[in-house]
Amino acid sequence: MLSLSSTRTVLIGATNPDLGMLISRIIKRRFQSSNCMLSSSGAGLLEAMNLADIDLVITDEWLPDMSAYTLSQNLKRRNPHLPVLLLTALPSSHLEAAMQQEQVDAFLTKPFHIDELTSAAANMFALAV
Repeated sequence: MLSLSSTRTVLIGATNPDLGMLISRIIKRRFQSSNCMLSSSGAGLLEAMNLADIDLVITDEWLPDMSAYTLSQNLKRRNPHLPVLLLTALPSSHLEAAMQQEQVDAFLTKPFHIDELTSAAANMFALAV
């Protein structure tokens, strides 16, 4: 199991609060030195960027007030090296284009297995180093 020596902060955007809490619990258990901040809106996620140094963003593809692509563009303007992991129901041409433009670093298709989430998070943390 990968363990991180420094505290990492993960920003989680989920339209379903239960999914957001589940992801938070999984990340905190797997990476014991991780803090998680949750929001159900893109505006909330952008505001959270002002409150802490963020090491990873995990977000739904579609939030009530903006798409993950718009969110990612705003996040990457503030921190170009910030890894963004997108959760999607169906991969699409929008997702492929976003990955080519480096707006999104990786994606998981829902439903996903816990091991897929923790492996993707570990890879994203490695990008942030």
